Amino acid sequence: MDTASLEYARRHLQGQSERYGITLLWSLMDNFEWQDGYKARFGLYYIDFQNNLTRHQKVSGKWYSEFLKPQFPTSKLREEL
Repeated sequence: MDTASLEYARRHLQGQSERYGITLLWSLMDNFEWQDGYKARFGLYYIDFQNNLTRHQKVSGKWYSEFLKPQFPTSKLREEL
């Protein structure tokens, strides 16, 4: 496992979360929240609870899947932030 890259990504995402006061990558998929039920949508995949629990990748999920690829250019990440 590439622990140095993992630690960099973890620290970076944590720093962005603290800097902008937002929650990043709360969950892989939408789930049940005690206060909001199924109305809160935090996942990288949208789950259609009315249609056989069909999963749909969100734009954030697509970006994150590209980010996780080894060939993802770090310069592209800097441009987006």
